[in-house]
Amino acid sequence: MRRPGLEFQLAGLCLLPGGIAGAALAFEYVSHHSRSPVFWPLLGGLAAACLVTALVVIYKVRHAFGTLINLLGSLREGEYAIYGRIRSPGSPFDAVLAEINGLTAILKEQRLGEQGALLLLDRVIREIDAAVIVFDQHRIIQRTNPAAQRMFGQNKSVLEGKSAGALGLTEFLKEEGRRLVTHDFAGETGRWEISCRRFKEKGLVYTLLMVGNLSAVLREEERRAWKKLIRVLGHELNNGLAAIHSTADTLHGWAAHPRGEPLPNEDLLSGLSEIINQSADLSRFLNGYTRLAKLPPPEMCSLDLPSLIRRLVKLFPDVEIDIQAPETLETKADEGQLMQAGLNLLKNAVEATTLREGRVEIRLTGNRETATVQIIDEGEGIQNPDNLFTPFYTTKPKGAGIGLLLSREIIEAHGGTLELKNRENAKGCIASITLPRNTKSRSLESHDEA
Repeated sequence: MRRPGLEFQLAGLCLLPGGIAGAALAFEYVSHHSRSPVFWPLLGGLAAACLVTALVVIYKVRHAFGTLINLLGSLREGEYAIYGRIRSPGSPFDAVLAEINGLTAILKEQRLGEQGALLLLDRVIREIDAAVIVFDQHRIIQRTNPAAQRMFGQNKSVLEGKSAGALGLTEFLKEEGRRLVTHDFAGETGRWEISCRRFKEKGLVYTLLMVGNLSAVLREEERRAWKKLIRVLGHELNNGLAAIHSTADTLHGWAAHPRGEPLPNEDLLSGLSEIINQSADLSRFLNGYTRLAKLPPPEMCSLDLPSLIRRLVKLFPDVEIDIQAPETLETKADEGQLMQAGLNLLKNAVEATTLREGRVEIRLTGNRETATVQIIDEGEGIQNPDNLFTPFYTTKPKGAGIGLLLSREIIEAHGGTLELKNRENAKGCIASITLPRNTKSRSLESHDEA
């Protein structure tokens, strides 16, 4: 059985005193056999007053609850422009209205903030060069930006509503993450960066796909790299060839136009030796470039890093090298390549430290994901950080200028990073190698192209 509403319960309470008073009057009337002419009008007036009071209570309660229902309904519908009118600030009902009004104001402010953020986001999406495509859970396009429309050569109304399969995008929606691919989008082949992310909105799952064309950026970087490489190659080759040309020209002059005394054998041998030395330097220089350009992909196998470090240290018996490392720490790496990279870095540290009669320290730490090797020296530190990894740039008289670059290529091919920086509170440099403990190697484009 349905219970009566609150308004009827309150109305019943209003009628109760009148009913009691009417019953008392009736009892008095019957028991004393009163025949007062005002009895019936009095009883009728009492009943009417009770009834009117009950009706007023029902109306007031229904009106109050109707107001609350309308306000809460507007909040549920996202309408934040309706506020309740407060008539008696001290009443409980108006206190409830004040709370609802406060909640409405907060939600309205949040809505305005969200709308501003969405407008800004929409403007950014429209202005960026990367194609932005939003798919629903059925892989149907729901939204695109102008870059996506230009990439596929279709306007917004035509593109939105198509399936991922119709545009050849299904394979890029299978898993989240970022990747670089060589692909043909709408007849344009190039290098692309693909980013796939899933998100929820109003309980529905959507997929956000971003496609950026890296071909122009890569071409510009390649052009700069070639300019830099040609500048270095030209400098080194010109210096070597100039010395060879000068010596050969001198010898040719003596041979073609002898001036009295013949050229002594020692001068002749000295000139020829200079030509041989300069040719050897040029050959070493070009061989270094060949080594860098034809670095093969690493062959991964289990490798104990503390053992490798101890083997490297044994190559420098005359230098004080302190090792701080656990007993064992395994990773996946190419032993030969990692040995070469470590040898280059440790040799640099030893040479820098020997000049100042300092010491070298090697620290090895690791966790479940990565292993970090730090080679710390007490040398002069890095003098020209901008040219650290410039090919063939060197400050050593007999240096080839590829050691650091080769080390970085090896470490990055292992999926790691190489960072060199000066020590903060002392003279010297810190070379930090970070390697993943179990990952696949990165393919070397230089090797592929070679």
